[in-house]
Amino acid sequence: MQERLRNFKQTVEVVNDVNDDKTLPYTSCLNFVSVMTDQEVRDLLTLDRVNISRWEKEQEPSSYSFLKQPKVVNWVERGAVPAVKNQGSCGSCWAFSATSAMEGNYFIETGDQVSFSDQESLECSVEGLDKKWNGCSGGWMGWPYDYVKKVDRLALEKDFKYVASDRPCNMAGVPNGLKKARLTGHRQLPKSDKDLLQAAAVSVVSVGIQVSNTPFSTYRSGVYTCQREKGCNCQQGGDHAINLVGYGEGYWRLKNSWGSSWGDQGYIKMSRNQDNICLINTAATVPVFQCRPGQKCKKWDGNDDDKEEEEEEDFDVGKPVKCGEIKHFGGRCVDLSNSGNEAVLTDIGCDREFCLTDKGYLKDKVTDKCLTTSDPDRNDNLITFGICKTARMWAETKKGFKIQPGSGKCWHPLGGSANPPNENKIVIYSGCDEDRLTFRMEASMCWEEQSGKKLSKKVGGKLKKLRKLDVAKDMCVETVGCTGIYFTKGKYFLSSSDKPQSSKKKGDKVFVMTDCSEACQAGEQRCEDGKCREKCEKNDDDCPPGTTRCPDGVCKHVHMC
Repeated sequence: MQERLRNFKQTVEVVNDVNDDKTLPYTSCLNFVSVMTDQEVRDLLTLDRVNISRWEKEQEPSSYSFLKQPKVVNWVERGAVPAVKNQGSCGSCWAFSATSAMEGNYFIETGDQVSFSDQESLECSVEGLDKKWNGCSGGWMGWPYDYVKKVDRLALEKDFKYVASDRPCNMAGVPNGLKKARLTGHRQLPKSDKDLLQAAAVSVVSVGIQVSNTPFSTYRSGVYTCQREKGCNCQQGGDHAINLVGYGEGYWRLKNSWGSSWGDQGYIKMSRNQDNICLINTAATVPVFQCRPGQKCKKWDGNDDDKEEEEEEDFDVGKPVKCGEIKHFGGRCVDLSNSGNEAVLTDIGCDREFCLTDKGYLKDKVTDKCLTTSDPDRNDNLITFGICKTARMWAETKKGFKIQPGSGKCWHPLGGSANPPNENKIVIYSGCDEDRLTFRMEASMCWEEQSGKKLSKKVGGKLKKLRKLDVAKDMCVETVGCTGIYFTKGKYFLSSSDKPQSSKKKGDKVFVMTDCSEACQAGEQRCEDGKCREKCEKNDDDCPPGTTRCPDGVCKHVHMC
């Protein structure tokens, strides 16, 4: 448990660092990986457990050539990619990646949408190499290709379901899903983004990437980058297999095998502006199918240009009037469901913040999506995360949130239980006068500096003199009755007063807890006129170049304050 808690706290820091860095083109979030032990994470990333270098050299590089390179390709929209799957705790990413590539390229050859058995790829391809090797300990994408080519069979998922363990291979009585085409082999792509781009235009590609020691596992939305100047280095060694299922202007579109609750509903966009980002072109393979004699195969020519995804237009939801976590009165927080965009209750993570705006919208601070519902007149209508310009407006009442205007519909846990289970979905329903409907927003509080003020009522009647502001803030949070900090004559005092008074002493200031949506921004203080500025005193600018006036009133270098 201590290891899980430690890893969770570290992941919280990673998520906050990513989301606070507005120069990064993607967002992060907590998920099931956040509470895994080190060993459980290693068990997910198993591509480096085998010597893949010799398999990389087995195939001769093959180049693609066609008349036109499409600007945008999306094999998901074209129907070549089945729903996102979940490998579970088994290190079978290599089998899932190979199976997904076979599903996609079978569709491209035949026109038939199929979902093949990852379990058969896992069990049977390993035994052909070493019966003592456990496929959950790692593997190579070429193994399932070799197996399927040799036996000319691969079951459909519905006929041979995944169980997340490597059992002895026994396919007796299980139907063959390869009806229209057979696998003739696979291509090992040259190690270049150009060849990868050409291949992605006409096929679904299996790729190996590096995930360990990067923020990859916390990805939620946007275009993922891994820049050394930002402290991220993913050029050390591939350890995870996924699928390249298209591309757009400036990004690769990739499908993972960690379920639809991970990332952007199971997918991630990775930057094409970084050459060989996370080793994406180092171990790229494409299975090749050929239509069987007598079968009618509807091949995809691969030269059609798909439409680029439309970016959400700016929409004025109004200014935040209150920000924080939304909690059910039972203590569970509002979060994103595992199966899509629905709002659910969870007691894991509880760090998702929303802002209620002056126009009545509830906006998620990470994804910039608003909480909405498709039909406010329907009972049991799911509350979802959606585009703000199509969202509904909400009002906060004494009992929680209701839909505006005048609908009389309020938030309920699905089923109406006063003690809903974890991950219970949230719906709207009639009636707004019961405690089980209470979804309160617990405001986020920030420290705000106010110049020319003082605070009386020292905590506990004792004078607590502190010389460091951070120490004073931490002590105030941990001290019952402390509401603010008073700074005077170079020292900080804890106070139980919530009403700052004007002070005539030069340099006096106070630090009070304020709703973050109303507080001054970082680096600013609230001056006596009520406005937020970097400096309030007229003589604050008379310090020599390279120095600043510290809280004790003396000009020093910043690091000496």
